[in-house]
Amino acid sequence: MSEIEDARTAGTYVVSLDDTRATNRALVGGKGANLAQLVEADLPVPAGFCVTTAAYEELIDDPAIKEAIDKLAGLDPSDTAAISDAGSALRARIQNRSVSEEIRDTIETALNEIASDPEQTYAVRSSATAEDLPEASFAGQQETFLNVRGADEIIARVRACMASLFTDRAIAYRARNDVAHEEVSIAVVVQQMVIPDISGILFTADPQTGNRHIASIEAGMGLGEALVSGEVTADNIRVDTRTDEVLDYEVGDQQSAVRPIPEGGTETVKLNTTERSSRVLTVEQIQTLVELGEEIEALLESPQDIEWCLKGEEFYVVQSRPITSLFPLPSPLPDDDRLHVYFSLGHVQAFAEAMPPLVRDVWIEFCNLWMVELGMDTTAQWAVEAGGRVYIDMTPFLKIGFVRRGFPKWLSATSEPLGIAVDDLLARRGDEFQEKWTARKILSLVNQVTARFGHKRDR
Repeated sequence: MSEIEDARTAGTYVVSLDDTRATNRALVGGKGANLAQLVEADLPVPAGFCVTTAAYEELIDDPAIKEAIDKLAGLDPSDTAAISDAGSALRARIQNRSVSEEIRDTIETALNEIASDPEQTYAVRSSATAEDLPEASFAGQQETFLNVRGADEIIARVRACMASLFTDRAIAYRARNDVAHEEVSIAVVVQQMVIPDISGILFTADPQTGNRHIASIEAGMGLGEALVSGEVTADNIRVDTRTDEVLDYEVGDQQSAVRPIPEGGTETVKLNTTERSSRVLTVEQIQTLVELGEEIEALLESPQDIEWCLKGEEFYVVQSRPITSLFPLPSPLPDDDRLHVYFSLGHVQAFAEAMPPLVRDVWIEFCNLWMVELGMDTTAQWAVEAGGRVYIDMTPFLKIGFVRRGFPKWLSATSEPLGIAVDDLLARRGDEFQEKWTARKILSLVNQVTARFGHKRDR
């Protein structure tokens, strides 16, 4: 029996975010599982619970719905009209299903445990099992509802979130990424609504440049939905995480903000001239936010895309997922904390595509043996893999003064752009490679190389 079947049998239709079961992605989806890990680490996350995938499986337990899901496998991801028709019909079937009394009761009980105030509002967010993955984020594929009040409205939004597993975008995205529709499930995160002064997104690594030592922040007035959807131009901030220095602060031209309205839901309001032209975050707030991001990145063990909000002086995290656009780090990583520079063997050979595993392994072994034959360090990992490609660690060569000076010219003979790039790097950060080489050390290296090649000529 599967975990979800076990949950249905046990009637586990709701779990609190502080419940240990809430870290189970199969039960609460990617968004819910990540938030539960943050709660477990005592990080600032609004109180809430997850309506589990067991509730979703019960909601779609209908032969006509199951048949419609199975038929999605035959759709061409580029056939937008067919996807639109199939998705619309499937969502309507799910929306027309009644939520069972048992599920309704467990949701109402969970709401009462969070707050007895009937005026308390909530954020209701989809949390699919194929979501917030290291290799594919599935971001923005399903529904989110903000400032929802009352058990009946919340239950209706939960059902709408579950139906949104079959939005046109979600169907096409899964098809393009070879994710089987019938193998994906969805939970819903229900959290106490924070009415923020400022909201935004923190990338703990710079998604534009791939620099893992630069944090990138987008920040704006009001709720963060306008930023996430790209409706407003937010402040953009870049921070060096090694020094906490604010490298850039570009004030956005935010014409409007999304704010909650008393009767529930949200509205878009115009901002005055002062609000449009003022920085929304202080240096102290920026540093606090970056430190929070570093803690989350360490906990979840990868650079993160974090949605946050600020109420008064208190930061809250409402979502965290891996940044999927970063190029992978070399494997294995160097065993020191110094700057290392690699060049792609394939690109130099005009072969930019990822290599098959066997070809990659052969080239790595060949390159490492070649360096040994040159008399270089036998314990070093000269060739590594990253993104299915072979990279050569040129750092040891850059440590030798006379080699470093001629290296860009040598590289340009085989790849002019590579030579220019290394020349530029050395102009900016050449001091980091400088290492004192004595005449005896250089002579020893020359003797090793001579002995190697002299021995080969004798043979």
